[in-house]
Amino acid sequence: MHKTMISMIAASIAAAAILAFWIKREHRPAEAIAATHAYIEGVDADPGWKARLRSCVKPSSFTPFQTNGNRLRRLAGNVDPDPAEVSVDFFDCSVRFYLRKQKSGSWQVYRVQSHAG
Repeated sequence: MHKTMISMIAASIAAAAILAFWIKREHRPAEAIAATHAYIEGVDADPGWKARLRSCVKPSSFTPFQTNGNRLRRLAGNVDPDPAEVSVDFFDCSVRFYLRKQKSGSWQVYRVQSHAG
């Protein structure tokens, strides 16, 4: 009986640690990144600007900051877990993409802004 109780306590502590780790990870919407890359390929722009946009490979930040814990709270409140608008910064090309979530659930770029790296 004593070993069973210790095993249950250890399992509970391990589960809490895993959940805490999972909740602290920042949510990175892969769909938003895919939308930025689709925009880059589809935009009709100056060749120099298009080359700069193509160098946008690795996003450095998302705004608003979205943790899995926030997503869980929003789901529990019967609210869409993703914000309606996000911005994605790419440090490697000093460009920020602003995206809006469409009614279909897909993301669409509505503004692109160059900024200091």
